[in-house]
Formats: sequence, C-alpha cells, structure tokens
Amino acid sequence: MNFIVFSDDWGRHPSSCEHLIRGLLPEHKIIWVNTIGYRRPSLSYYDVKRSLAKIFSWFGPAAGHSGNEWPDNLLVVSPVIIPYNNIRFIRRFNRIMVRKAIAKSLAKMRIEIYVLLSSLPNVSEFYRDHPNSLKIYYCVDDFTQFPGVDKQMITKMERELIDSCDLILYTAGYLEKKFSSSKKKIHYFPHGVDFDHFDRINTNKETAVGRKPVIGFFGYLSQWIDLDLIAKIAETRPDWEIVLIGGTDRNMDCLKRFNNVSLTGAVKYDRLPALASNFDVGIIPFKINELTRAVNPLKFLEYMAMGIPAVSTPLPELVRFGDHVYLADDHRDFIAKIERALKEDDSDRRKRRVELAGENSWASRSKELIGMIESINKYPR
Repeated sequence: MNFIVFSDDWGRHPSSCEHLIRGLLPEHKIIWVNTIGYRRPSLSYYDVKRSLAKIFSWFGPAAGHSGNEWPDNLLVVSPVIIPYNNIRFIRRFNRIMVRKAIAKSLAKMRIEIYVLLSSLPNVSEFYRDHPNSLKIYYCVDDFTQFPGVDKQMITKMERELIDSCDLILYTAGYLEKKFSSSKKKIHYFPHGVDFDHFDRINTNKETAVGRKPVIGFFGYLSQWIDLDLIAKIAETRPDWEIVLIGGTDRNMDCLKRFNNVSLTGAVKYDRLPALASNFDVGIIPFKINELTRAVNPLKFLEYMAMGIPAVSTPLPELVRFGDHVYLADDHRDFIAKIERALKEDDSDRRKRRVELAGENSWASRSKELIGMIESINKYPR
C-alpha cells in the first residue's frame, strides 16, 4: 500500500502523524509532503526562524532527495509554497507547486495507486488533484483555536476537506462535534506511544534517601502550558526539583527566579528517555481552554511507558485512564496530587503503567489504520 501524507515537517519533532507513518515503514511506500502552512507568519522570533528553515528546506536534502537520512521507502518533499492562503492567486500558485512536487515524487518512487492522508486541515485543494484516490483526514487538533490563524478561513478549508474524505480519524472525543453532520466513515483513533523508545525504566526504581524528588515535564513550552501553575509548585515546594525539558518562544523569567527549577531547553528525541527516566513524577500542566479540551497529550503514554506516575490538569481525554493518572483542579490540588503520586508509587503500579503503554503502541495503531483502509472497497487491491 502506498501513501501521500501531508503533515508537519518530517523529523522536526516527533508528531503523532510521524509516529503513525513510521509504523508503516518499510512495508509501505510513503511520500511525505512537509508542512503546508495554514496561518500567516508573524515577525516573532519563532516564525522568522521557522520561515528561514522552510526556505532552506526547499534547496536541501528534504526537497526531494532520499538517502541514508530517511527510512527505507520514504521520500520527503518540501514544495515551494507561500503561506498566505487567504489570497487566491497564492493558493493557485501553491497548488501548482505541490502538484508538480508530487508528480515528480510519484514517478521517482514508481507509484501509481496510493492513499492520501493529512493531519492538516487546509489540503482540500491538493486532494482535488487526486480524484481516484482514497482520502483520509487524521484530525489531531482543533486548528481553529490556534493563535494567529484565520478562524473563518480554516473552518471553511476544514469543512471542504471533511466533505472530500472517505475516512475521518479523530484523536480526542472533544473533536467529534466537528464531524457530527458528516456521513463519512468516522472513527475515534487516540494517540499511541513509541513504546520501544520509552520502555527503558527500571520498574523497581526507588528514590534515593535524601535526594529531592524530581518533578518533570518534557515537550514544547507553548502558550497553553500553565507557567503560573509551575511557578506555584516551585514556590510552595522548594524541596522538589522541577525539571522542564523542551524549547520555547516564551519569556521564562517567572520560572528562572526559582533555584529549584531547571530549564534544559530542547533536546534530541533520542536523548529524551534517558533524561526523563530521572523523573519521580511527570506533569502535564496544560491550561484548560477550547484548544486543550481537544488535545490528546502524547506525553501521557510516554510517561506510562517509563513507569512514571502522571499528574495533569483535567484534560477531557485523560479521564478515560482512571487510576493511571492523577487529575487536579487547581494549584493546591495539583501539589496534593503530586504528593500522593510520590507516596503511592511502587513497583506494581509502575508495571501496570508500562503494560498500559504496551497496549497502546504506535505499532498497533498503524496496523489498525491499514485494517480500516482495507475495509473500504474504494481502495484498489
């Protein structure tokens, strides 16, 4: 089976779509189309940096060359596109450039029959260039709630994409409302975990006597991470070491004033399990709003795979995990739940967490996806 995938840039960070597609390699051929922007870039440091990286990708290895840096049967392409989709002639230009890049890639990979899959909401125009292919929308977020997007434009594009698809997968129950009026095949398809990558924890680990408990987080410190909550934890419990692993474009002065807070910055994915294995408790300090209610946090199952207890704000998608997660309503409750997690942690609970992660691997999700596609008669065999 062959795929053309529209998603975030391959290798930039371990997105859910990349994890899912990695599970299909090398048995299936993949053409991965790097990010097709869905918002106007600003003059912020983050956007300028991303824009420069995108321009360089047009002329670097990701512009269509496959080599040792990519897994077998994967071709990554970065079409020359302009991220101002609200302008008609720019959308037309982008469509032509994407069409050319895909046609060249199909010829290079010797692919004639393929499935289209997108984790982005704004590809309906590109999908129209492939009328005979099975089309999938893998919805991982409520994109209309992201900062800086044209909500009206994204809503329209996403509606057109939904109407064009044969199969719709959504990763959080809160997203189901988007598809309530659709007559297409719709499936709840929650995130998995890169189990083999994170399953490196000693389930008999004990906190050394006299060592400060390590309360940790890994992931991008985005606008929806509650820095005030983290600051209150650090201030209330100076006897805890707060370790935050991940990049950010935010002002972190509110945390730098605490001696018990460590900001490591971004680290390579390969190093993450070794660093996070020092955590006694993993936290998910998300703000609760319209954006995060639709989030299925990847790091929860990653914590589980390492046997680490998880404390989170009450994200709807984590409620179904019951006793495997400690949910907290405010900063006092959050601190109390961390204390409880530290007290209750033992080898039996760690083993049960690892078992939960093993039952939800990305490998199993990838097999499930193939089964769904094969059940749809439209896909030629």
